[in-house]
Amino acid sequence: MKQKSSSAKHRALLAAVARLGPLCSGTVSITYTTCGRDYCPCMKEGGKKHGPYYVWTRKVKEKTVTRHLTVDQVRHWREYRANYDRLWNMVGRLLGEGEKLLLEDGKSPKPGAGRGNLMR
Repeated sequence: MKQKSSSAKHRALLAAVARLGPLCSGTVSITYTTCGRDYCPCMKEGGKKHGPYYVWTRKVKEKTVTRHLTVDQVRHWREYRANYDRLWNMVGRLLGEGEKLLLEDGKSPKPGAGRGNLMR
């Protein structure tokens, strides 16, 4: 079986990225709380606390943002987060394929050769 060329692998990865669904970053944690009412069982030692509450935490413009989610939203978040993880895996593979494409001819330039105006 013939190996795929780097450019074919690159095109295949880009197509896979295009097929990804919605993306979400961050984490979801489960919390249980006490309400503070003296008569509530949650205030007793070992008493059942209120919850579970699902808290989504992520960075937005370098600030930590949190939001409570419903059970249904958590199900969607898990799928979207898996897509996010797949994307970053693909980005790493795309970088590797791009490096292979760059060096595929097997010829390395001599130091200082061909600088011209390429870096402007």
